[in-house]
Amino acid sequence: MNLQKMEIGPFIIDKDTVRQPDSGQRKSAVKFNKPRKRVKRIPGPLIAQISICVFACALMLSMRSLEIPGSEQMVLSVQNILNKEMDFDEMLGKLQFVELPNVLEVFAADKKMAVPVNADNVKIAHDEGYIEWEESPDAQVIAAANGRVRAIGVDDLLGNYIRLEHDGELETIYYGLNSIQVEEGQPIRKLDSLGTLGSGGFLRLYVLYAGKPQPPENYFEIKLNK
Repeated sequence: MNLQKMEIGPFIIDKDTVRQPDSGQRKSAVKFNKPRKRVKRIPGPLIAQISICVFACALMLSMRSLEIPGSEQMVLSVQNILNKEMDFDEMLGKLQFVELPNVLEVFAADKKMAVPVNADNVKIAHDEGYIEWEESPDAQVIAAANGRVRAIGVDDLLGNYIRLEHDGELETIYYGLNSIQVEEGQPIRKLDSLGTLGSGGFLRLYVLYAGKPQPPENYFEIKLNK
């Protein structure tokens, strides 16, 4: 088979047949629409509650550092209001906050009352609103907080008692004493000695606010018997 060679010349482009870009025409970039991120908005009432929480923290911190008269009762009052009006765990849990409850717990623990007797056996009667410690007779009993001796007397069932009034309308009543080392009207400092336990070795204490019994566990660091 005879193959004839084909002569291939240079490839020539006819400039007249090729469309030249218009110098006045601009190239337009292709734009892609990015999906917008949805921003979750916090409801107004929730923002207000968080603001109140922050304000309460700042208030308790400032009162603790300044140690102004009546600060202890003011802190307890703020705690009671917040506990009644708000559920911190539920509210802050929605926002996945964990720091604020811990901060409040630190403030609250710092303002707890002193345990009046060094005893391992303790029980809380929630229905009656009192806390009771069992210790050896003649054990020393101390004041749970600063205050003044309002009354000293004898109860037919519980024996000798001391009633202390603290800042505001807060009071503590100590039942089951033997010897009493204070007098009515006497100013009392936290940890001051009040007297000693009677032969039964039981100290019963009530916490009152505005004359009404309060949950004692709100005021004391208590480790219940297992």
